[in-house]
This record gives sequence, structure tokens and C-alpha cells, in this order.
Amino acid sequence: NSNLGLEFFQWEGNPPSVQKRVFDPGAVMLVLQVRRLEACIDAVTQHGGSFVTPNGEPVRSGNRRVLIVRDPDGLFIELINSDQSPETPDVVGNVVAATFRYTAVDANRTARFFKDAFGFNVNEVRDFTDDPVLGKAMGLGTLLQRWAGTTVPGSNLAVQFAEYDSKLGGKKVDQGLPRPGSAMLRLKVRDFDVSLAKAKAAGAILAPGNDPPVAYPVGRRLVVLTNPDGLQLQLYEVH
Repeated sequence: NSNLGLEFFQWEGNPPSVQKRVFDPGAVMLVLQVRRLEACIDAVTQHGGSFVTPNGEPVRSGNRRVLIVRDPDGLFIELINSDQSPETPDVVGNVVAATFRYTAVDANRTARFFKDAFGFNVNEVRDFTDDPVLGKAMGLGTLLQRWAGTTVPGSNLAVQFAEYDSKLGGKKVDQGLPRPGSAMLRLKVRDFDVSLAKAKAAGAILAPGNDPPVAYPVGRRLVVLTNPDGLQLQLYEVH
């Protein structure tokens, strides 16, 4: 029930996995609203996942429960389960909504990066707030955090830029393909050259091996960038 597509790549060889914590800039988290949290818990235990939330016990907040887990490669997933399942008769399956969230050094600076580079209509935030629910779900106690948010233009995919208390000591994630656990956000763009130029002007740098961009026989190009937070971005040209 969203415009979020997921792709899982596997390369030959055995490069070291990316090591990250939720509050490390560049760390990615999928936020999934689900109908049946117990089914997700079973999947985590049966298929090599692990729990970030202590003891795998969901944290209750009002009429919903929250649980944070890792997939077998270390990708963070926040699961949200409301007591009253949303009315989504056309949706098949357990997941009813998705959000792409990643950790930023400065949430508002990152929001402005996406606005300047790609025309995102962002909602900036000012103050940090205590979030005891998310803090407990992350195993950190009460958590000081703030989020800037937006949706990807031309889609219904919500994106959140999360900034956490600097006292946690977050460090930029050292990621890069083909390391397991690396994450990349692909954006389909119409004017490839303009988007690339604006992204670089806003502070993104080319990933190794991406100068010049890759050209497909069908006339489309793609390029991988790293934004100021360490998140990898792939620009994919569409006509």
C-alpha cells in the first residue's frame, strides 16, 4: 500500500558487513504498519533476524505497539501495530503502509538538501522532544530526537529524516556496495543532468566508479551519489 519498492542484491565474495546503530547518521530504517505483529515476530525468529527492542517485547503506546528489529543483513525495521487495524479492504497481506526513515546529522539540513536537489516539499522541525516510547523500543531509555518529513514527489512514499541526541555519540555509517547491510535510495528522475548538478551543488559526492555515469543501451543513465549524511542515492533516468 505504498510506492516503496525493495530490491535485495547479492554479490560474490565475502566483504565485511556494515556495522551501524539506529542513531548513526546514514543508518536506514523501514517503518512498517502491520496488521499482525505476532506474524512479524515469528518471521524474525524463524528467518535469521534479531531484536533491537530488549527481549523482543513490544512497547505499548496508547492503542498501538511498537517493536524494532533487524533483518539478517542488519537493516533496521520498526513495526507498528494498532489495536484497531486500519480499513484497507484492497490491501492484501500483513503490511498496510511503509515509511523510509534514515538518520541525519542535522534533520533540517538534510531536508533542505532534498528540497534543493530534488524539489521535495519538506516540513522542517525546530525543537527536540523526549520520546520515551521510541527510546524504550531502541533500548536507550528516554530518547531526545526530532524528525523532518516529506513525501517523494510524484508518489505517496513518506520519508523521514531523523536526528538523535548528539550525546549518544552517533558516527557516520561507513557503507558502500557490495558490503552486506549497505542501503541505497533510488530516485527516478526526468532531467538527469539537472538533478545530478543540483545534488552535487547541495553537497552530494559521486561514489567511486561513477564518473562518468553508467549508460544503458536503451538511452537511460544512472549514477550513485553519497549525500552529506552518508546515505547512498541512485539517480535513475526515466523518459
